[in-house]
Amino acid sequence: MPYRLLKTPSGNEYLLSPSDMSLVEQAIVSTGLQPVSFDRQIAVTSQDCYDWLIEQEWEELVKNTDLKEEYEAFRKGQPSGKGVYRKEWEKKYKRDWLKQNQFLLGLLKETKKLQYVPLHSDPHLQRWFDNIAAHSEFRWKCRRMEQVLENIRQKSMECFKDVMCVLMSYEQIDVLNHCFNYSQVPTHKIPVTGFLKDIGHLTWQKKNGAELLPLFLVIDALWNGDQVIYDTTVFGKFWHVKRSEVDNEMMRMGEPENGSYPGSTTQALLQKIDSKTFGNLVTWKPLTEHAKAIDEVFGGIQGVHDCLTFDMQERNMRDAEGIFRFVKKTNTCQFILRGKIVCRQVRNGRYDVSVV
Repeated sequence: MPYRLLKTPSGNEYLLSPSDMSLVEQAIVSTGLQPVSFDRQIAVTSQDCYDWLIEQEWEELVKNTDLKEEYEAFRKGQPSGKGVYRKEWEKKYKRDWLKQNQFLLGLLKETKKLQYVPLHSDPHLQRWFDNIAAHSEFRWKCRRMEQVLENIRQKSMECFKDVMCVLMSYEQIDVLNHCFNYSQVPTHKIPVTGFLKDIGHLTWQKKNGAELLPLFLVIDALWNGDQVIYDTTVFGKFWHVKRSEVDNEMMRMGEPENGSYPGSTTQALLQKIDSKTFGNLVTWKPLTEHAKAIDEVFGGIQGVHDCLTFDMQERNMRDAEGIFRFVKKTNTCQFILRGKIVCRQVRNGRYDVSVV
C-alpha cells in the first residue's frame, strides 16, 4: 500500500504512510467522519494530525467536562477564546483521552517529522509515467520529466503539488508533445499553450509559474528557487525570469531592500542636478524639466538612459545571459538576451527595463 493523501471534510490534506492509514481508518470509523478521498501528495506533521482530530471531535471533547463556557461558545459558533480553553482541556484531559485513543497515540509517534515521498509512490502518478514509457519515442522525455519534477519538489512542495495537478489533468502525449523541444536557447517568441499555459499562470506567495516554464521548454534547465539571485539556469547560464500582464509593460529589476539604483554612478550625477527629485526616481518628466543641465552632464536624455542601462546591467545582470519573460495576455514567452534590454526610468529605487 503506497503513501496516501488524506483529504478531510474541512479541506485539510495530510500525507500518511501505510501504518498511519490503518490508524486513521480506525479514527474514521470511531468518529463517524465523512468518507475521505486520496489523490495527490503533500507532507504532514504530527501536530497537523493532532489538530485535525481535535478539531473534528472538539464538541464531544468539551461537552462532558467542566469547560461548560467553552461548550456554549462552541454551540453558538463563537470561536473566540477557544485557544485558552483548549490549553485548559489539554492540561486536564489530554493524557486520558490519548490513552483511550491508541490509534492517535500511534499516529503521533509515526509522523513526527515532515516526510518526502518517492515520486512513484502515488499509484496515479505511477500509471501516468507508465503510459509515457509505453511510447518508446518519448522515453528520454519521461526521464527528463522525472528530473524536472524532482527539481521542483526539492525547492518547493507547494509548487510541486500544483504542477502535478496541472500535468495529471492532461493526456501524457499532449504533455510530452509540448515539452523539451529546444536543444538550444531560442530567441524568438514562443506561443505558450496546453499545460505550459496553465503552469505559466500559477501564482504563489513569492513565486509564479513563469519561473518553471524554462524547465519544460529546453532540454537542460534548472530552477534555482530562492537560493540565488538568478531564477533559473539554462544550459549552464543564469537567467532572470519575469512575468508581465501585457507586451509593453516594463519589467522591474532589483529589490528595494538590496538597493539597485541607489548608490550608482548615475544617481550621484543626477543628484548633483537635483538631489531631491532624483533620489529614487528618474522618469521622463523630471528629466525634461532639467533638460539644460541634463544636456551638459549627459549630452541629452538618451545619455541618461544609456547610463542607467549600463548601471543596471552591472548591478543586476553582471552574470546573467538575459531575461526569460512570460506575457499573460498573449500567452507568449521569450528568452531576451542581455544586449536587447535597456533601462529608461527608475521608480522607488528600482530599474524599469524594456526590450529594444
